Amino acid sequence: MNKNFFLVALIVSALLGWATGIIFESSGTLQSISLLLKTAFFAVLKMVIGPLIFFSVFSGVLGLGNKASASRIGSVTLFYYLTTTGIAISIGLVVVFFIHPWTSYPPITNSLDEGLSSLSLASPTLISSSDGSITSLFVTLIQRMFVNPISAIADFNILGILTSAVIFGLAATVVTDEKSRLPEVIEEISSGMHKLANWVLWLLPVGLFAITYQLATQLTWTTMASLGQLAAVVFGATLIHGLLVLPTIVWLVSGMSPFTF
Repeated sequence: MNKNFFLVALIVSALLGWATGIIFESSGTLQSISLLLKTAFFAVLKMVIGPLIFFSVFSGVLGLGNKASASRIGSVTLFYYLTTTGIAISIGLVVVFFIHPWTSYPPITNSLDEGLSSLSLASPTLISSSDGSITSLFVTLIQRMFVNPISAIADFNILGILTSAVIFGLAATVVTDEKSRLPEVIEEISSGMHKLANWVLWLLPVGLFAITYQLATQLTWTTMASLGQLAAVVFGATLIHGLLVLPTIVWLVSGMSPFTF
């Protein structure tokens, strides 16, 4: 896929969708077609991303090597994954609890009993209006991490997919011997998922056209300002994690200067 051509196609499709939505605002036919295209695109994207993440991580963990190295490297990998994930979640919680953008009030109250009594085993979101305390939030977080991998993929639970892939991959690495074809099979499945994802990317301009067409008449300056604030907060938190936290971990563990890279 030519990157320059693809980037131009994305920009043109977005502008074309926006212009079409403004010009043909009252067209019922275009509304129906764009809704169909948008729904199909998101459905295909959801179908691919979950299995792609699971088998990619599973394949990577299986590639750790023999049982001895897998036990050692796997333990370090799991510790690193849990540590960096915990730090990333903590940064997100700080943003939500203390900055709490897009609202004048923090989303979590101080009532422990209220939050725990309203939690269900199938909580669909990480933070919802039913959460009543930080403790209940962490209960929900654990529920989202340790789930059946098939359910995680079906529910598009990224945290559950990653956790399941790492744990199942480590277990499979420890019990398989050098003659096992399981790593090859998982690697082939992973390669197939990457090829399928590449095909789906070709649909991105069509999906982007449908999305921008739908949004053209719905967005106001207030909504766009809120989206800009969202982008700024997410970008800032990501920079803190990527440019400050991760390089600090490299420096503390290995003694190597992050500036070397």
